[in-house]
Amino acid sequence: MKTSKLKFNPNNPRKCSKDKLEKLMRSIESFPEMMKLRPIVYDPETMCVLGGNQRLAAIRELGMKDIPDEWAIAATDLTPEQQKEFVLRDNVLFGDWDFEMLSAEFGEFDLEEMGMDIPEKDEENLVEIKNKEIESIFSIIINFENEESLQIAFEKLQKEGYQCQISIL
Repeated sequence: MKTSKLKFNPNNPRKCSKDKLEKLMRSIESFPEMMKLRPIVYDPETMCVLGGNQRLAAIRELGMKDIPDEWAIAATDLTPEQQKEFVLRDNVLFGDWDFEMLSAEFGEFDLEEMGMDIPEKDEENLVEIKNKEIESIFSIIINFENEESLQIAFEKLQKEGYQCQISIL
């Protein structure tokens, strides 16, 4: 199929940064089999891409004028409404990455090169530490006019189930 036959969807709700497009280009070059397994989907009447606009952009940037027919598939049985719905559903990202699993089972791959946003190790650890601190202990300093006001507040907090400690500075 001639790549010039396919048209970008002007209503595509997803955008691709230059950095991600370059990673996608390298991905297609290094693993072209992926295009057979996840082809571009298009409307056969208009030749407008319903799913795979970024892949089409990467292919064109790579200078590919012709692609194997199995890299693009016509959505022949979809109504216009279903085509519109497909555009959205194809771009929805479900789930989150399990970074421990990725590290253990897929450590030989350069995940960032594949286009994944990998959190910095220090940031990830900092978030984990902060969450544990919030769950376990935190301190609040409150100034009271007198000991009687302090005692009333202390009793109310304990009654609500808070663990409290009084420190006189």
